[in-house]
Amino acid sequence: MSGVEALGRVRPTEPAEPKYQTRYVGKAKYAIVLSGEPDTVVGWGYDAESAIKMAQTLNRAENL
Repeated sequence: MSGVEALGRVRPTEPAEPKYQTRYVGKAKYAIVLSGEPDTVVGWGYDAESAIKMAQTLNRAENL
């Protein structure tokens, strides 16, 4: 294995995709989904701002 260098710490080059996302469903309705196979709806929002805040809160709670 000549010519192989040991690497130091490896950091991801791209941030991980959030697990909880907000998706526009239509008629001023937003689904808060848990990504996966299949995606699971975990809540609903009726304006983009509150739905996004809820998804961000759920993502933060996952990291605790």
